[in-house]
Amino acid sequence: MPAPLVALFWLWLIASVAVLVYRQVARRRPRPPRARGIEPSDRALRADWGPGSAARPETGLPATPPTGDAGRSGPEPDAGGPTLPPSPPTGPPAASLPDAGPAPAGAGGATTLMEALSGIAMPCDLMPLTTAEGRRLSDRELLLVTSGHEADEVGEAFADAVEALGYTIVPMGPTTAVASRGDDQITLVVHERPADELAGARPAFPTTRPGDVVLELRL
Repeated sequence: MPAPLVALFWLWLIASVAVLVYRQVARRRPRPPRARGIEPSDRALRADWGPGSAARPETGLPATPPTGDAGRSGPEPDAGGPTLPPSPPTGPPAASLPDAGPAPAGAGGATTLMEALSGIAMPCDLMPLTTAEGRRLSDRELLLVTSGHEADEVGEAFADAVEALGYTIVPMGPTTAVASRGDDQITLVVHERPADELAGARPAFPTTRPGDVVLELRL
């Protein structure tokens, strides 16, 4: 056999052995733990759409939180010392929709979703989402998105916020409820994994990421 072919054979053999040894060492090398991303809860929303396990039988809503001395937390003030005023809140104010004013007399209810939710304080850092595949939102629809909160937490917190406006919450399923106040009815739908939902062959909410939660509202 010619000498060049013999040398080429040995070079090929040495390179193959080196690659095989490197792969074996790489497989046995411990890998660093991956950071756990924010995942929405796999649990369905509680049927009462509100915090706490006790519910009012007539509405299915959570019982009224304790008031007076039973609802106080923290140590009692010293009876012999001066009474200090409560400290003002240090965090930023909760986002709220602008006050659109009351519905016109004889209108039979709100004409836009913004009007129906006038004065609401948005919980869970919810922000408007304007992009949805194959849909053009009207003024009677709204998509809200947040990250870092579980789906059941978002549903319960928003239910509390609309209850503060005088609405009554009626659960219609694990992720759906209807808020009613007079002639106004708002359908609430929580999308637990919007980044995985499809509209046909395309993502239903193309700008969302894993860990996001989308709240859909329809008047």
